[in-house]
Amino acid sequence: GIQLGDAIRLLGYDRPATVTAGAPFTITLFWEATRTIEQDLVVFVHVWQPGDPRPLLQNDSRPRQGWFPTTEWRAGDVVEDIHILQAPGDITPETYPLWAGLYRPQDGVRLPANGPDGPLPHDLIPLGNLTIAD
Repeated sequence: GIQLGDAIRLLGYDRPATVTAGAPFTITLFWEATRTIEQDLVVFVHVWQPGDPRPLLQNDSRPRQGWFPTTEWRAGDVVEDIHILQAPGDITPETYPLWAGLYRPQDGVRLPANGPDGPLPHDLIPLGNLTIAD
């Protein structure tokens, strides 16, 4: 698992390996609250090539599309959090990196993300590569 801040852990995720341009697809994240969370946080899922100014695709939302904000999580809660994305029909078919994380909406600051080997660069959780096909 990946630890975010001092109260949240990403237990795992489910995602397709390949998606079709123009068709919606889902990324499911499985979070665990390790203690009560006092701040409202936003989850982000980005298809983003490092060095590019912005993500190619993204879904930023409060957990469960806003229905279960982090301020309602209690120690031991496991939250299944589904994010729906859609690649535009004219996107270049290619393999792109997929990332996730959490941030504070008031200032955009990401929660520190730590993996088994220490801090993750830019507090981005790598979710592997996503191939977008025609």
